[in-house]
Amino acid sequence: MSWALPILIVILVLVVIVIKLKLSLTTANQIEGYPYTKKPALFSPAERSFLGVLEQAIGEKYQIFGKVRVADIVEPQRGLDNSRRHKAFNRISAKHLRV
Repeated sequence: MSWALPILIVILVLVVIVIKLKLSLTTANQIEGYPYTKKPALFSPAERSFLGVLEQAIGEKYQIFGKVRVADIVEPQRGLDNSRRHKAFNRISAKHLRV
């Protein structure tokens, strides 16, 4: 009976340590895996205006599709060190979307 309490305390401490490690690893993976934030707009007001004029000029027979870089939609989060920021930007700078 004298061993039951110390064993229970050791088990409880191990459980707390495992839970804290899992939480810290999950948070680190989320930050490392997706360190991006959404940009406020895809087109500047001038670009959006030009797109409207261009669509009117070509009529309804054709559609205009932009080839947009992922880096035009999201950017690396603020607060990352230079190495992580460049690594995150390089992952998205050459990727494109059709919109």
